[in-house]
Amino acid sequence: MSEHKDRVRWFWHPVDLYTFDKTRNSHPIFTRELLQQAANSRNLAQQTGYKSCILAKDLNGIDRVIWKPTLKSPAEGEVAHVNIQYLTYPEMTPELMGMGWNGVKCQLLRDYNSGSDLSNDEHLAVPIFLQTVHWKEVEDTSPNLIAVLNEWRPYCQDLKRSWQSSKMFDKFQKLFISHANDSVPIEKIVCFGLGDLVIGGKESIRQHLMIFTMAEALDSFYMSQDPRADLVQVILQDPGYSTLEHVIFSELAGRAITFVDDPDGILGIDRNSLVVAPHLPTSMPLMQIIADMFWEDLDKGPVGIISDNLGSIAGRKTFMIADRVTPRVETMLQSYREVWDRETLEEWMDLPATERDQPKRLRDAEWSLAENLVAWDYFRR
Repeated sequence: MSEHKDRVRWFWHPVDLYTFDKTRNSHPIFTRELLQQAANSRNLAQQTGYKSCILAKDLNGIDRVIWKPTLKSPAEGEVAHVNIQYLTYPEMTPELMGMGWNGVKCQLLRDYNSGSDLSNDEHLAVPIFLQTVHWKEVEDTSPNLIAVLNEWRPYCQDLKRSWQSSKMFDKFQKLFISHANDSVPIEKIVCFGLGDLVIGGKESIRQHLMIFTMAEALDSFYMSQDPRADLVQVILQDPGYSTLEHVIFSELAGRAITFVDDPDGILGIDRNSLVVAPHLPTSMPLMQIIADMFWEDLDKGPVGIISDNLGSIAGRKTFMIADRVTPRVETMLQSYREVWDRETLEEWMDLPATERDQPKRLRDAEWSLAENLVAWDYFRR
């Protein structure tokens, strides 16, 4: 019970990010250079037979271990993957120390550095580190893969036909294009955390279908203006993707799509990117990362962002780990206009007010489909 209370207190503990930012002279943390270093470290850790610890400097310039080779061998049928972990801005402040619980991520960092002269109350301000995980993955040539593919294919195609024959299909494209028409041209859609098939199932398929619909709508729109226009790129980043997702989603898309590892998707974001991340956990501080990457010139940030509800920080003095926003994120969003929230979507679908508050099962099935992706959308002013 005591540990549970410590965890809850840690997760909701308020911290002063304004003061934290001032102590750093307002220098952004998640720079493109730092993310590229993380990608290089990931590549190093994934090399077969690499057995050395990987070091990186924390915010105070102290060398810290950000990855150790695991002593645990993968079980039969499992493959080792090196994932990137991020600390949120609140987790990097010293205010969370001494609370009896440091969080799973911070505890892993402490385990990595336990052989040093690290004291129990010393703060580890390491923005990015690595973690080796093992999970089952079907080999490309395995008969099991063929069987699994044949099981998923008809199900996915049925969902696709259902979506394309729905009344919402055309409405969705028209509304999306109406906002894209007022923005900088979108050259690529960069997606994060749309889910794998094993865990996400139908919800994951639906979210990917919406992305492919966006890309097709943009292709038609831009080619109507210029027949020589390039096709919009679709870039997908999710740690759960395996060969199964690569095959199924490529077939479902009917177009070239690119699967990337973390942080390559983030590094691919530019001024002509639409970022889609509707259901990321708060432990993945994507908005904080984007705000830092483009802090020196916010006009070069992504053309649009589809995210979960970010709320507002107007008048707030403190922030928590549960928050997606920081003062820097709020400043970045001042360059955007909010174009599409849940209330707007409900009005667009002509849902009567009495129906909007009904359980999801009583609503039009098409609403459930859009709800999986559409949350709060921001397009550059």
